[in-house]
This record gives sequence, structure tokens and C-alpha cells, in this order.
Amino acid sequence: MRKAVCGMTVIAIGRPLLAATGREQSSLWDVAFYGAIVLGAVLLVVLVAYWYRARVHRTDESGPTFSLADLRELRDRGQLAPDEYERLRAMIVAEVQERTGSGSQS
Repeated sequence: MRKAVCGMTVIAIGRPLLAATGREQSSLWDVAFYGAIVLGAVLLVVLVAYWYRARVHRTDESGPTFSLADLRELRDRGQLAPDEYERLRAMIVAEVQERTGSGSQS
């Protein structure tokens, strides 16, 4: 049953193409030609999807130089004053919120 449905699909698609060329039967070259067109279209879609995915998922290298854990460690070792720690922490938090779009929106 499945072969019959697939065969009917090929006939339904192929007959108008043959009618447009004015021939009764398709040749092996016709099949190869249309197969190459379909294969090229599929390849083009795959390449565009790959390019789009790479562009969307590109990592941004200009992130914060220090993480919050690094700042906490510097503060705990006494290399940062508490007010410096709070100022730098607020800057990092604001930058991350700006990048992710999760800033407070009232």
C-alpha cells in the first residue's frame, strides 16, 4: 500500500512536468536533473540553518572580567574594601541584567 501511495505521488508530480515538456515518458536524465535540484535545495536550507544557528548562538567575548565569586574572594582576602566590592558587584549585576534583558521593567 505504501509503495502505491509513493508511486502515485511521483506520478502526480511527474505528469505535469512531462506535460509541460510535451513528452510522454521521462528519461533518466530528467530524473537526475530534478533530483539534483531537490538535493541542492535541501543543501541550501541546511547551510542557511547552520549559518543562522551559529550566528544566534555566538558567544560574546566582551563579558565581565571578574565574576562575583572572584570579587567575593578578593574582598575576603582583604584586597578589596567593602564599598569597592559593593560598587563592582552592582556594576557586574547591572551588566548581566542588561545583556539578558532581565532588568527590572516597571
